Amino acid sequence: MAVSSDNTFVATPDKVSGGLLFRELDAEGTLPTDATTALTAFVEGGYISEDGVTKTVDASDDNIIAWGGDTVRTVRTEHNLSYTFTFIESSNVNVLKLIYGDENVTVDASGNISVKESSKLQSRKSFVIETFDGDKKLREVIPNAQLAVSGDITYVHSDVVRYECTLTAFPDPADPNFKAYTYRSSGKPAVVVGG
Repeated sequence: MAVSSDNTFVATPDKVSGGLLFRELDAEGTLPTDATTALTAFVEGGYISEDGVTKTVDASDDNIIAWGGDTVRTVRTEHNLSYTFTFIESSNVNVLKLIYGDENVTVDASGNISVKESSKLQSRKSFVIETFDGDKKLREVIPNAQLAVSGDITYVHSDVVRYECTLTAFPDPADPNFKAYTYRSSGKPAVVVGG
């Protein structure tokens, strides 16, 4: 394949979902295995700050050294896959339930929201990150991840309230060899061979 600027991708979030969707681990329907299949049972997450989502792969490898100093083997001793982002919709009930837990967020008939905060981590969920570049699409599927919020939450007249979040990916229950899947669509119509 020749070098081409068409092979670049600028990740713009989906304008409906905000770019991040989630669902319960035991939700009905299979997880997507491509970039274009409609998502089932997923909840929209809301706006993320302009910094977008940062994916971090943190791996530690050790070299096994033989007598005489030669490296004879490399072993992986640690592997962590995480995603960091900042929610900026602090009055979005979906966001609040994801952060604090369904049972800790209530909304009354007038739309007033109450949140109970504890030190408890919320249950693991499945997540999807949806991004577009024109007609091209990139979808990251994280089957088993846990969200944690850390950092300062600032109430100030010159900015919106922000929640700094980290998603830690765990092995996929369906195939523990993998923690996440990335799917890309070209945005081009399918080529029919023959006929």
